[in-house]
Amino acid sequence: MFMWIMVAALCFSSVFDGLGAVHAIRRLFLEDWGLSPWGVLIVMQLSYLLMGMFLDDTAMLVIVAPLYIPLVKSLGFDPIWYGVLYTITCQIAYMTPPFGYNLFLMKAMAWCWSCCSPGSPCIFPTGSCNLQAHGKTL
Repeated sequence: MFMWIMVAALCFSSVFDGLGAVHAIRRLFLEDWGLSPWGVLIVMQLSYLLMGMFLDDTAMLVIVAPLYIPLVKSLGFDPIWYGVLYTITCQIAYMTPPFGYNLFLMKAMAWCWSCCSPGSPCIFPTGSCNLQAHGKTL
């Protein structure tokens, strides 16, 4: 099953590359909107946060990687560094409502069942640590 998903992702990537979608997105961000490369990176991270509310990391990666990885390379960023940034952003996105995958994990691992329910104050320390790590990665 996973192999078919990867084959479909490669086909999706080839079609997007053949149609010139990466160049169109780069032109939209840099020329039409007038963003700097760092501004483009922030818009990309915000899109990950939005998608992370509803999708898991594999779905986000299969959907957006054909667009964002060539864009990251053309903007002059290191792809390995961007992979680390993507991982941290996914972890932050997993704590956002409406699903909050990591909130259920924290609830399962908490010693007190009532102290860590989705929407409780235990989100703030973990979320602030993740945001600090994200800021230091940038």
